[in-house]
Amino acid sequence: MAKAIFVSLSRTYPQLAVRTQDSHALRNCTCAWWKITPASATKVRYAFGVFKGDIVSAYRVDLEVNDWPVMPRNAIAAGRRYIPANHLTPEEWEYALRATPPTM
Repeated sequence: MAKAIFVSLSRTYPQLAVRTQDSHALRNCTCAWWKITPASATKVRYAFGVFKGDIVSAYRVDLEVNDWPVMPRNAIAAGRRYIPANHLTPEEWEYALRATPPTM
């Protein structure tokens, strides 16, 4: 089974939905603006953004946590790692969810 991270977007998604449907901002909310320990992130293959019980974003993680890039010095979260993830198509979401244990 593949390992996944389910990120609650309860604070950020409503603001994004009102302002814009900016896919870059949604990716940042799902893959960059929160903390996770390296132990919890080990072998993660998918990152899902969840809002009110619905998955609103899905990404495939291709690198191990030790290879995740570090935020540049001028970034808000300078020095922290972020998930280098690739957007999944709706068809890929279904496969990823079947391959992922149903835990949050």
